Amino acid sequence: MYVLEKGRPSNEEGRLSKEIRVYDLLDRLHIEYERVDHEEANTIEACKEIDEVLGEETSICKNLFLCNSQKTKFYLLMLPGSKVFKTKDLSKQIGSSRLSFANQEFMENF
Repeated sequence: MYVLEKGRPSNEEGRLSKEIRVYDLLDRLHIEYERVDHEEANTIEACKEIDEVLGEETSICKNLFLCNSQKTKFYLLMLPGSKVFKTKDLSKQIGSSRLSFANQEFMENF
């Protein structure tokens, strides 16, 4: 069962340093936030229960990390969870001949 929490976790033990840095930034900017702690969720199906906990005022979005075939240009695409992603349409919009999902290692570099 997932729980909606306000602000940063009281116990930060075992959390990634990049997660803590995000909390630090939000706090420094005085941005209020809520969070749901959960395992990695790589599909919209896996996010449905989390979405229910978040309530009607929020919606799950897809975050797609893409690159061109040469792996020289990278794109982070965010779209509503219910929207179907069509590579062909986005490739045309940004003038790229072919897009594919980028490896996680590239995202770590950014």
